[in-house]
Amino acid sequence: GRAEVPGIAETRAPCWPAGTVGSITHSAGFAAALAAPARHWQGLGLDAETPMPAARATRLAPQILTPRERDWRDRLPAEAQALFTTLAFSCKESLFKALFPLVQRRFYFQDAELADWQPEEGRVTLRLLTTLAPDWPADTPCHGQYVAAPRRLLSVISLPQAHEPPAHS
Repeated sequence: GRAEVPGIAETRAPCWPAGTVGSITHSAGFAAALAAPARHWQGLGLDAETPMPAARATRLAPQILTPRERDWRDRLPAEAQALFTTLAFSCKESLFKALFPLVQRRFYFQDAELADWQPEEGRVTLRLLTTLAPDWPADTPCHGQYVAAPRRLLSVISLPQAHEPPAHS
């Protein structure tokens, strides 16, 4: 609700105005931002990705996917495997953008995994595999949403304040 442009921190993350949380993404000629009042949200993460071609998804899967996620991907039909890898990549990027301002600690693809995927509803749940901070221990679930179109996959991870129930809107 204010005409302000976020600054840029030393970590290259956006510096949102006081009382605001948000996220920025850009990919292949597309850019978007999401901001909300901090009284409702601890963190927000937004990511846009071009869907990976099958060969690239297969090559990058060991870096992006945990062993459990690779088993899950391998059970999917061949035409869904690249989308699954792109989805996991994008959701983990969104998770990083939502959590890094809270934990001030770098973490990587193997530190969280896709625990639930509801493609018909566009919902996901990631589970932390590593304790990132006292308030963010291993096994903490983080909920999100996504939309997949032929040219772009967009994911959002939203971390509500403790007094707010997880919102899916």
